[in-house]
Amino acid sequence: VKWCKHTSKQKRENYKHINNPQEEKKIQKPLSNYVNPVNFYDELPKQKNDIAICTIPANDIAMEQLDITRESIKSYAKRCGADYIEFFGDQCPEFPMYNKYRLHQVTSKYEKTVYLDCDIIVKNNCPNLFETTPDDKLSAHCQKNTIYENQQIEIEKNITIEKYKVFDGVMMVYNHIAETHKLKNTKYLPNGGVLVIPKSMCNLYKQPSRPYQKEWCFDQYYLGGHLDESNFY
Repeated sequence: VKWCKHTSKQKRENYKHINNPQEEKKIQKPLSNYVNPVNFYDELPKQKNDIAICTIPANDIAMEQLDITRESIKSYAKRCGADYIEFFGDQCPEFPMYNKYRLHQVTSKYEKTVYLDCDIIVKNNCPNLFETTPDDKLSAHCQKNTIYENQQIEIEKNITIEKYKVFDGVMMVYNHIAETHKLKNTKYLPNGGVLVIPKSMCNLYKQPSRPYQKEWCFDQYYLGGHLDESNFY
């Protein structure tokens, strides 16, 4: 009351504006660029083996790709003695890429899981990744150096404003994530197209528990922030 009596009319108006719930609602930033955690659910096929190969065609484009690659993946699963698991349908229409987090339902059940993007063709001479990777680390191709090299090549090749803007946008996203990595003393940027995940490491590749960004390949950057020499191969 004392404050009200002795303050100016302008300050009272400002206070009212800032503390009015309706006004606050108006000035809040929209969360349209975030996804709320999804309660994923899939019915897994009857388990026959301790290891599995999983792929997730969540939309029509991915299904068209898998129609080309499916036989090579299923054949590989058979050679490795692994169950083949295919999750279809889009359970995250806000940002279909995040259907990849449905993988946790498999990695938390099987002793070891190989995840393959739908556009992966497995060659006949591909080694058994279950045998060539450790059982106590998540395994993937680290593409951090490749990304830096490619960025430099793209800058030299694409000099038009339009192309540079698109590329610069990608670069800004990566630099932002790189700062996060620095704070965590990490140095890895895994490629999420081929992942080998033992059950003991299943929580490394898992959907965040809070709203997270709609950002292309966010899952790779997020995973990279949790990797170090002790858990990554």
